[in-house]
Amino acid sequence: MILLIRHAEAIWTEAAVDEVVRDPDLTDDGRLQAAYLAKALQREPVDVLVSSPLRRAAATYAVVAGRPGNATDFQEWLREIHYPDWRGWRLATVQSILREHDRESVEQRWAGLAGGESAQDHIALVRGGAEAFLRSHGLVRSPSDPALWEFTGPQRRIAMIGHVGSLATIVSMLLGLAPVAWERQRFPVPNASITRLAPVQVGCRFAFSLHSLGDDSFMPPEMRRR
Repeated sequence: MILLIRHAEAIWTEAAVDEVVRDPDLTDDGRLQAAYLAKALQREPVDVLVSSPLRRAAATYAVVAGRPGNATDFQEWLREIHYPDWRGWRLATVQSILREHDRESVEQRWAGLAGGESAQDHIALVRGGAEAFLRSHGLVRSPSDPALWEFTGPQRRIAMIGHVGSLATIVSMLLGLAPVAWERQRFPVPNASITRLAPVQVGCRFAFSLHSLGDDSFMPPEMRRR
């Protein structure tokens, strides 16, 4: 089983001036969300837990794991795409830019925003890193079919804490889907949610079945964030 966990709610603006924060920490509600996540994972314990190194994900990791992470717990390929440096910009302005980018052509979506990372580069980073990481834990993609996988060792329960874009990219990869520049819209998930993918046998190999996408039912309704 693979569990993909989105970080809890983050502080996206400095409250006093409504300016965008580059690498935000969690809100107070976000820390409560992370505590609910930790309780949920006690009911479905994992063998391996890794996280994006970005602050909001690392803070979620610390609550879920019950300790701060070390260097091996944080994987660069789980980070979100690098957006342009919007520090000091009004949040409403940034949101407007992102909505406009969503309406651009496929070619422009792949190219990304000026001053930021391209979708092509980010997806290559996530897919390459995730595949290498899974290989190190005994799960290898079939060379003849991207939707099929082979276990070279015992099956392990692996959890990854990341972001909408990185987690959606991993879902696509595990299901054997071709990448698209709008992965985050294809598999959107709310804050502090769990996406579960389970291996199912196909002949002598395995495919992944999407058991749940963005499950946050373990939190009270007032704590859920889209």
